[in-house]
Amino acid sequence: MTREGTGKNRPASGIEAKTRRRRAFASFAAAEKWLDERTNVERLRPHRVNPDTFKLDRVRALVTALDNPQDATTTVHIAGSKGKGSVCEMLSGCLGANGYTCGVFTSPHLVCVRERIRVGSQAIGEPAFTRLMSKVRDAAEGLGSKLGPATYFECITALAFLYFAEMAVDVAVVEVGLGGRLDSTNIITPAVCGIAEIQLEHTAILGETLEQIAAEKAGIMKRGVPCLVVPQDHEVLEVFKASAERAGAPLLVLGRDVEYTKRFESAHAMGPHTRICVTTGDMVFEHLPVPFEGEHQAENCGLALAILHQLA
Repeated sequence: MTREGTGKNRPASGIEAKTRRRRAFASFAAAEKWLDERTNVERLRPHRVNPDTFKLDRVRALVTALDNPQDATTTVHIAGSKGKGSVCEMLSGCLGANGYTCGVFTSPHLVCVRERIRVGSQAIGEPAFTRLMSKVRDAAEGLGSKLGPATYFECITALAFLYFAEMAVDVAVVEVGLGGRLDSTNIITPAVCGIAEIQLEHTAILGETLEQIAAEKAGIMKRGVPCLVVPQDHEVLEVFKASAERAGAPLLVLGRDVEYTKRFESAHAMGPHTRICVTTGDMVFEHLPVPFEGEHQAENCGLALAILHQLA
């Protein structure tokens, strides 16, 4: 991975969405208020979620009206039911420690919406958020009635890509919001994607079985883009294998295609903790302490390191 030439040729727009320019938001509070008025699936009960909310046509039109900022940055796409946020944090930490400027887009936030969009450890500032949300609003309001109003998550996703392009980050680590196949983040063509552990979750939206949920997560696979996954239940891996074959994506499983071991130990200096060894071609990580607690975090750490090798 090099820092030069991360920009990509932007595709010609096939959507003639006219952007109506209005006065920019006067304050962060005004920008946040407008965003909060959008449909927010995160706050809806499952039975109240309109299936039409989940489609990519609208968010594609939105970013097209904004000149496709998602294509200006090298991206990594992370999905999963358990641990995808941890993978994002460990991967971005590794990239930052090696001198790369790393953007991070995660959800949901704990206190302030700006937490979702970071460069390094620094959340997007109020002035940048306010200015860029004004652009997103103008683009969203110019989409037309056929596509319907842009949602909360579509707007914040578009803003994140605008910010990362503006900041000229070397890599943007992008966490899937919900599912994968129809998630608003799935408009990117990443350099590599990763999938953490799959569990039953959001069954009213994603499906009632592990296989159905796995199929939704596997929707982030792209032709020619390596997809790395942690060890999964047999039925989940079978879904991933079939999905990868259909998509034309190389599938690499931690512990099968990527050499990986872990061990638990207790040392005076660190107390009880897990250490892992990961060997990926010309990269060897030996006896690294896992920075987060929990047995599953060892696999998440291994996944982050394996993804790091794919970016090298």
